Amino acid sequence: MLKANMFRSLTLLAGLVGALAAQAAPQTPDSQQAFVNKYCLGCHNEKLKSGGFSWTKVDLSHPDQTAAEAEKAINMLKVGMMPPPGMPRPDAATLRGFADGLAAKIDQVALAHPNPGATPLHRLNRTEYRNAIRDMLGLDVDVSSMLPADDMSHGFDNMADVLTISPALMEGYIRAAGKISRLAVGDTRATPVTQTFQVVKVTNQMRHVEGAPYGTRGGISVIYNFPADGEYNFKTLFYHDIDGPFWGKNQGKGQQLEISINGARVALLTLDPNMMPTDTRQTEAIHVKAGPQRVSAAFIAKFDGPVEDFPEPVENVLIDTTHADIPGLTSLPHLRELTIIGPHKVTGISETPSRRAILACTPTNSADEIPCAKKIIAKLARIAYRRPANDNDLEDLLSFYQKGRNQAGNFDSGIQTVVQTILSDPEFVFRFERTPANLAAGTNFRVADLELAS
Repeated sequence: MLKANMFRSLTLLAGLVGALAAQAAPQTPDSQQAFVNKYCLGCHNEKLKSGGFSWTKVDLSHPDQTAAEAEKAINMLKVGMMPPPGMPRPDAATLRGFADGLAAKIDQVALAHPNPGATPLHRLNRTEYRNAIRDMLGLDVDVSSMLPADDMSHGFDNMADVLTISPALMEGYIRAAGKISRLAVGDTRATPVTQTFQVVKVTNQMRHVEGAPYGTRGGISVIYNFPADGEYNFKTLFYHDIDGPFWGKNQGKGQQLEISINGARVALLTLDPNMMPTDTRQTEAIHVKAGPQRVSAAFIAKFDGPVEDFPEPVENVLIDTTHADIPGLTSLPHLRELTIIGPHKVTGISETPSRRAILACTPTNSADEIPCAKKIIAKLARIAYRRPANDNDLEDLLSFYQKGRNQAGNFDSGIQTVVQTILSDPEFVFRFERTPANLAAGTNFRVADLELAS
């Protein structure tokens, strides 16, 4: 046993030494050409071009000049796909030595003459735009309805070469900046708008929905950014049978839907089992404070335990809406839409997370407004531009503050104009890699720390 183990060890050691010797053997263009002629050129020549590749396109003396083609060959050799099965094949050490020698020549030239290439102008995609707004303003908004979907490259939507800009897209950023800035600062001049949230048929509404108050089932629970303190109406629409009957009609009277804000009930709607598909239920005007609030519309849970239905299971989704009132099948009311309408009778702007993030100070008199505005502008510009704000940035944004302040006559309107300007500024929408001053064209330079971090 000892002799066998010693023999095996000596054999492995000899193989290792042989491999190292093969790797250490100098790789000259002539020896590399001989390798190619013997094992590769029969298939990968200018006439056959098997796999779309020809070795005649690779200069073995200067493989860096056709690095893309040489890298393809190196990869195929290293993973063992070339030469293919059934064809003459060198030993592993010879094959590895050829591939490593070819790669070493390319690496030596790249190290002596680094060429990182030019970086395309990088626009924030929708996800990055949303995250930047959340981090800067403390406001989480769904920008998918404001901006078109981003183009993709190789399965990624954050590739600079396809994140192009067009006049229409820039207008989209400007419109989004206006809407987001009004939500963030608050808008006492807000006019009533309608926002509808739909519940898809495949949603199971037989159990409690996350975010809704306990003791309820089904419905929907969302975070909605109310633009101002004021009165709002909440309108609901329900699922019906394809032929008209109300889904859950066989439960009879007594079904109720609760409207709650941050878990507190603000309205209770009693449902009529004879409702038609177009019938809605709407609350009276309800006063709600500005800012993100959790709004839930959920049914009071009045059903629990097993049932003796003919078909099973009872917790069906509504892909098939043709059996709302079939005897022997338990069906419960299902919410189809929740619509928020408002604000009406705006009374002011309450303290919100976004106002706390924006307003680094609050002026107590007219003399304090400009110093306070400068402090707010400096803070926002530093975060938005991902670098310290310079004097030109501050002066430009202060001029926009003055325009907004003079137009509406109050401090908040000036700050809202500043936020809108920043969110549509190229310094925010794009990530730049700036070339240092007095640098010759084509000269490599180190990316600045702030730009690298961005």
